[in-house]
Amino acid sequence: MGRQVVHIHLLPLFEPALAIETSKISLYRSPQMTLHRACDKYEVPVGSMKQVSVAGQDLLVANVDGSFYALHSWCTHEEGNLSEGVLRKNVVTCPKHGAQFDVTTGKALLGPDGESADSIQPEKSYKVLIQGNDVMVEIV
Repeated sequence: MGRQVVHIHLLPLFEPALAIETSKISLYRSPQMTLHRACDKYEVPVGSMKQVSVAGQDLLVANVDGSFYALHSWCTHEEGNLSEGVLRKNVVTCPKHGAQFDVTTGKALLGPDGESADSIQPEKSYKVLIQGNDVMVEIV
């Protein structure tokens, strides 16, 4: 009877999680996340948004029906400042060329100048947690 080889892969940038495959066992780690204070929740009333700087990144914090979301603040088309755009429910419209993004996911809904959503990259979105009155954003 032959020996069975077990492969163990340890990647330092990922959180421990055991993944069992039919031919091997691997150990993976997910990116280390850090919570950063973005703003006070009362600075972003329902139906509004605010630009903040968190860990050296410009983010848009939006309050949609009492839930908070964070996106990269600059449009993926020509870097219009999304925080200067219009927020209607969960959709932010870029003030530069009218591209639209879902603030809850970062998904592009409409490209610039009425083009299809496929013509533009989605916005990077960030996990948001509320701690007391603080809006906290999770960043790698």
